[in-house]
Amino acid sequence: MFEDYLEHPDRHPKNAQLLAKYQNDIDKLSEIFTEDDLLHLMTQEQPDGIRKMRPSLASIEIFAISASMSNQINFFQNTDYLEKWCALQCKEFEVLAINIYGRTSIKQNKIPDKTLKEIDVFLEILLDKASKDSTYPFSTFLTTLNTLVDEKTYQNSELVHCDGKASVLSHNSTLKDTCENITKYITSSDFMNSLPKVSNLAPRDTALLFFARFCDEFYFTFLFKTIDLMKNDGLIKNNYLNHPNMIQLITLAMIPCEVMRPVINEKGYTATLTSPDKFVFNETIPRNKENLTGIQKNINQILYKTYIYIALLIFPEWKPTAKEIILFLEGKSLAVKKNGPTIKGLLDLKSTALGLPSKINDVGRLSKEEYVTRLLSLAQTK
Repeated sequence: MFEDYLEHPDRHPKNAQLLAKYQNDIDKLSEIFTEDDLLHLMTQEQPDGIRKMRPSLASIEIFAISASMSNQINFFQNTDYLEKWCALQCKEFEVLAINIYGRTSIKQNKIPDKTLKEIDVFLEILLDKASKDSTYPFSTFLTTLNTLVDEKTYQNSELVHCDGKASVLSHNSTLKDTCENITKYITSSDFMNSLPKVSNLAPRDTALLFFARFCDEFYFTFLFKTIDLMKNDGLIKNNYLNHPNMIQLITLAMIPCEVMRPVINEKGYTATLTSPDKFVFNETIPRNKENLTGIQKNINQILYKTYIYIALLIFPEWKPTAKEIILFLEGKSLAVKKNGPTIKGLLDLKSTALGLPSKINDVGRLSKEEYVTRLLSLAQTK
């Protein structure tokens, strides 16, 4: 996709020179994210078909913040990592449930035992009905688990030798559809009206509390038990998901995070959920204060470099100075050329640079460093 822009006949020589300075990192970054993803992340198309830069603050992440955008599905074929991430999510959903409950309660650090018992009884009844009637919520979840522990699921020899592409496509489709259906259901009036009253919570918050508690107390416990059964029956060997149908375990593990991530952003809850890619990142990078500081700087520099590169790409006649690049990143409108169109962007990652001269130096150094190479070189197996 970038080639279409690079071949623009009116590209100014200085613009092309600046692009070339950033090219090595952009090429490496394109191995992690598609050029289409990068273009849509940092630009938006106007009704006339012309693209403009998308104003962005701290919302851009070099590692996918959602499960549906994860590039690390294969990592979780190792069940040690899959179970470790599920255990982490279980703790995070416990905190999230407290966060939801505490928004309207004096006791913000604990849900009363009596309330938890009432929630659990309701959920246990719902699960019992789901196990007997396919029309009930969570029936599909239970059916999938039963399928996963059935050896007949893995007797199709043709699937064992597939390249995995179909499994990934199925994973993405199932994840998207399931999360949409769950979100639609738990925010439906039928479900909200069926719930017992909890504290002073509004119906929608009550529904979110019940879902968070379901994930914390039941959902991941079911996943752990299923994985144990599959190991004990010899379906999972060497702690590795070696059959395409087993990818469903990874899909199931990603659903809670994907459902609640937009809710946390919308509601402003302080609880956080660790995305798949961030978990992988944390597991493969040696964790100490020095590394974390350097990693964040590398990520920010990659983002700056990519943002500038794409701006240069879609405005071929723009030939900015270092000072103009800083003004562009700060959100100022600049003329692409005399009496020509203007360009405006915004990418503020809270740089520690105190003044414009320091920032200009930072931008000047961007072309000399290959930040993606440096970042990826830190990744190693513990």
